[in-house]
Amino acid sequence: MADLAVELDLHYEDGDRAAIQDSLDKLATAANVLNANGLKVPDVCTHVQERFQGTWQ
Repeated sequence: MADLAVELDLHYEDGDRAAIQDSLDKLATAANVLNANGLKVPDVCTHVQERFQGTWQ
């Protein structure tokens, strides 16, 4: 999860949201699962989510 977030952060610009929307959706789903189970979402995942589309749903 963190590795995917790092790759998205490094290789895509802010305006590339449409190109990576599927990956962002998967990160959001994974973050929701972690949160639902009382686990911490890696900081890089939160950063990428906020950068490209706002807060976790």
